[in-house]
Amino acid sequence: MMFRTTFILIFVSLSGFAQEALKPLNYNLNYIHRDLAAEKQIAAPIAYKTLSTSLNIPFIEDFYYSPTKSYPDQNKWSDEMAYINSGYGIAPPSIGVATFDGLNKFGYPYFPTLTNNALSRVSDTLTSREINLLTTATSQTLQLSDSLALSFYYQARGYGDAPELTDSLVLDFFSPGKNQWINKVWFSKGNANGNIYDTVFKRGFVKIDSSDYLKDGFKFRFRNRSCGTGNYDHWHLDYIYLDKDRSRKNDTAYNDIAFAYVPTPFLRDYSAMPWEQYSASERVASNKVKIKNNGIANVNMTYEYKIDTSGQQVHSYTGGAFVLNPFKQVGYNSNANHASPPFTYTFPPMPDSIDYRIKHYIFRSGSSADFIAENDTVVQYQKFRNYYALDDGSAEAGYYINAAGGKIAIKINVNVADSFLGAKIYFDPVSSVQSQTNSLGFRIAVWSPGANGPGILQFRDTIFRPKYYNLSPDHSFAEFKLVRPKLLQPGTYYIGIQQFADYITFGFDMNTDHSATTYYDSGAGWTQSTEKGAVMIRPVFGKTLPPPPVGISEETVFKDNPFLIFPNPASDQLVIRTKQVEKASYSLINVMGQEITAGDIDSTDERINTSSLSNGIYILVLKVGAEKVQQQKIIIQH
Repeated sequence: MMFRTTFILIFVSLSGFAQEALKPLNYNLNYIHRDLAAEKQIAAPIAYKTLSTSLNIPFIEDFYYSPTKSYPDQNKWSDEMAYINSGYGIAPPSIGVATFDGLNKFGYPYFPTLTNNALSRVSDTLTSREINLLTTATSQTLQLSDSLALSFYYQARGYGDAPELTDSLVLDFFSPGKNQWINKVWFSKGNANGNIYDTVFKRGFVKIDSSDYLKDGFKFRFRNRSCGTGNYDHWHLDYIYLDKDRSRKNDTAYNDIAFAYVPTPFLRDYSAMPWEQYSASERVASNKVKIKNNGIANVNMTYEYKIDTSGQQVHSYTGGAFVLNPFKQVGYNSNANHASPPFTYTFPPMPDSIDYRIKHYIFRSGSSADFIAENDTVVQYQKFRNYYALDDGSAEAGYYINAAGGKIAIKINVNVADSFLGAKIYFDPVSSVQSQTNSLGFRIAVWSPGANGPGILQFRDTIFRPKYYNLSPDHSFAEFKLVRPKLLQPGTYYIGIQQFADYITFGFDMNTDHSATTYYDSGAGWTQSTEKGAVMIRPVFGKTLPPPPVGISEETVFKDNPFLIFPNPASDQLVIRTKQVEKASYSLINVMGQEITAGDIDSTDERINTSSLSNGIYILVLKVGAEKVQQQKIIIQH
């Protein structure tokens, strides 16, 4: 695998000085862990069930389930090494691809100790279940004259690492008649120029040309050859279709409308944010939805989405009807009500951890059936957590500043005074020995706004070492808690890290472009990032102020935050202690956004009777005049 060496030399030789750069990841922690997917949907390695009968044709797979599952559908595939995702492919035929790389099913290298990356080795395999090519589901005996064929679409590199000429993607057929695999019935080699993104999915078409295949028990498999030492040499596969009556020349389009990607978040600046910091100004005016027509005829279609939480629908939108021309003519659906649907729903006050499920639908009118009905629906989750996230939770590359003392910072807005507690960081793992070296230390820091991004250093905490998961990880983000949490007043801040001598590689999401709010300093001053994507650093905030340190008076606390609330959890009453009585008021709201009780604050120790409230989580909103100055989660527990 030559690309890694060439890549680093290119950046050094171009400039002669250190700067930001991208590199392939050594590992892929997202095989198992999808932080922005609902927890109940996180896919773990699965034990495949034994099917009593073979599959019948047609065999159709487009990996539509990629937003919530990382492994192949057990009803169609008999192994689990390919990585199912919706982030690596560029302009795929429909949402979801199967990615082949140098990592096993746990996201770790097949050959972690080998150093010769120029050699290619068999790595991932995607093998179909047994398929009956003796008869169809209607007991029709299949013949070679029935023109059976397998078609598929493939892409080298995409948003990953380019396979070289020594790397390949291979298709094999299993012959039940000969009881053996017939290898290399089709293959494609990598690219001699590894620095070009392949933006086109090419079509593969292979005929079933032997009667030895026309039996019950036929299988096919895709394999790749890669260096096997890391997350390199990517191939992406989509739109796999095995059936009869196929034609290489004429059978090139499908009567299918489909989503191509997961729609963009419903927050304006982030993929996730703390619930206490959310306000109506944080939502998007509209988001982006990519819908395409893979057929050759115009299709009259409609689009809508529905939002629910805890099983209850809270909002819906219908974009109306539109005649969508074929993708080859017009590209993605450009109707504003479909491509950029307006968003008017305001998320109500909520607990610190809540998922809003947004389910998107497209429908076609007329009598013709959709080729793949499953890709007409896509599910995404809008999460509210105790952190700000620019990324979507999936790393496609590694980001680094190749400079001793290099700095990285992301821009965030604090709407309500809150405690900065630390950061969740996605590190590209290295060896456990290397991770303990002093040169890999870093500090978490906060900068105020300057003329060109970050300005004056406001705060810097203790020395940390990167945490790497070399065994089955509990989570793909390592969390670092500050020794001295910092209260941040409302305003704009730049939060990030300063590294020591050696550069540290962070996860980089290439599907969510936040380069405009990402800055780096490689020694020559702060510069806005030119890499299109999001560095996977997530500042963590607290729900309440930390208790005053010994020797710090309550007077100091009141200067920074006008209200103290206790006890929490509460049983019979809740006390609001304050010196701000004039024009002050409170509102207690349940998780559905309904106001339970409200009133003016008339004393320095305002008491709220909570004895009749049900156990659960509530939101206390505190105002001075019309301005919301504090918001806090309250637990009622009798």
